[in-house]
Amino acid sequence: MVEVGQRYRTVRAGGGSSSTVWEVVEVYVPWEGGFEHARLKSVDGSAGTMTLAMSVVADKKRFVREG
Repeated sequence: MVEVGQRYRTVRAGGGSSSTVWEVVEVYVPWEGGFEHARLKSVDGSAGTMTLAMSVVADKKRFVREG
């Protein structure tokens, strides 16, 4: 379950995680019956923001949860 306040790192192609930490700042469903989305913001501000389907954020091959 992806929730506001959780932090993640992206998984690198060769394994391991990147140094950029992303925090979930919003979770929403843009329309009824649509995909749930999570808006993530880089903690240090260097990488901006991104909006992804929650299934992508929850995929352990793409993101590793901090803590």
